[in-house]
Amino acid sequence: EFKCQYCHKSFEKRICVNRHIKNVHEATREYVECYLCHKNFAQKHYLATHIKTVHHGVKEFKCMYCEKEYGQKSQLNLHVKTVHQRIRDYACPQCDKTFAKKDTLKFHMKTVHQGLQSHVDTVHKGIKKHKCQGCNKPY
Repeated sequence: EFKCQYCHKSFEKRICVNRHIKNVHEATREYVECYLCHKNFAQKHYLATHIKTVHHGVKEFKCMYCEKEYGQKSQLNLHVKTVHQRIRDYACPQCDKTFAKKDTLKFHMKTVHQGLQSHVDTVHKGIKKHKCQGCNKPY
């Protein structure tokens, strides 16, 4: 498995992640825009897939375990990995919980541990996050 260094999307082959980086993340491209939602795409076939799957609801990829359907193979692969194989690649550094998606871990950290982290930073590490507007001294 190969992951994009920018968005962490997973690919089965290195050539696929390289093509993804070139087509999605390189800044020197002209993009094509979806006329329905105005989202931009690096190539016309990405736009066509987007319109077909998102706006027309075409779902060509069916899960062999539960028959749930997806518009893109990558969505099906993520479903199988997280639901049926129960693979959790993202571990919380503050508790024993693991998550299938990075966004879910970020949400967990923000909702569960943000207050704890703020306490640890200020009380135990002495980090001062504010400055006095009068004398510029941190507190």
